[in-house]
Parts: sequence; C-alpha cells; structure tokens
Amino acid sequence: MIIYEDRDSRRSSKLKKQRSGRSSKLRGPSQLPRCLSTGRGYPKIREQGSAYGAFAGQQSSVTAFVFGSYRDPRLAATYQDMRQSLDWLAACPDDPRLLKEAVLGVIADLDTPGSPTGEARAHFTGDLKGTGPALLNQVRRRILAVTAMDVRRAATQWLPPEGGSVAVVTSAENAKASGMDWTIEQL
Repeated sequence: MIIYEDRDSRRSSKLKKQRSGRSSKLRGPSQLPRCLSTGRGYPKIREQGSAYGAFAGQQSSVTAFVFGSYRDPRLAATYQDMRQSLDWLAACPDDPRLLKEAVLGVIADLDTPGSPTGEARAHFTGDLKGTGPALLNQVRRRILAVTAMDVRRAATQWLPPEGGSVAVVTSAENAKASGMDWTIEQL
C-alpha cells in the first residue's frame, strides 16, 4: 500500500479548498483514484497479478491518498506495478473513455442515494454549514470540466511516483519471501 499524506498545512488547506469547490487553481484530484483504478491499477494488479482486489482512494478527513491491494500473492511485483501506475497517471493519455469513466464515477459517488433520514440530515447540516445544493452543483460543474491535462497536473503535483509512504500488512513469511527489505513490526 502506498500512502500519500500531506502534513504541510498550507498544501492541506489548498487541497481541502479544491475539494469543496472553492478554489479554481487546482482541478483533477478527485478523478485520480478513478483513473488509477479503471485505467491501470485494477487491470494490472487484480486481473493480471492475481490479487483478490485493488483500490485507490482519497481520504479527505486526513488529507491522504491510498493506493493498495489485498490478498495479494506478489508483494514486490505489485509494489512495482503501483509505482509504474503512478508514472502512467502523471502521463495520463488523452483517452475520452477513461476520463468519462472517472468523471462519472466521481459524480456517482456524490449522488449516491441515502436513506430518507440520512438525506434529510445531510440537507439540514449542509444548509447550516453552507454546503447545500448550490455548492454541490458547483462542485459537479467543476468535476465535469476536468480534462486529461488537469489529471496529469494533479498527479504530478500530489502523487509523485517516488513519493509516499509504504506499508504492508502480511505475515512475516510473506514479507521475507517478497525479497524486499521491509522493516517488520509485530501487531
């Protein structure tokens, strides 16, 4: 698992502002996980590499981006696949289908229906916090306007292929068998 955590409060603040739709300087971070999952990561790690699953996602509450797999028999090879996927993302092709899938996935996440109570609570608290339907529509418009160049720019800025922290949860035997020089901590 590769984890990018932004500990610089200024960058963290910029990223949070972008996610809420209030900054016009950066576009594309919300599409990064979708592009990685559908364009390169999932096919390479899951379909070709035999991992049970692969995922990429942002955790806005802690300003982190996580790229990982689970039940993965090829730790070292998957780690290299992840690094290569980040290189691929920084040079993301101008593929309209890939971008459309990423954009539709982000919009679908925004529009996931909730229970009637959950919807009412979300509208109520959204109105109190100033994140009601008008802001959500503004965010939707910004997501729909994202280009492949925006994705490349965001990937280069926020997910450098050589960056991030690496963590693996596995048995000591699997860690040793991977041939990588892991620091092993017993949990």
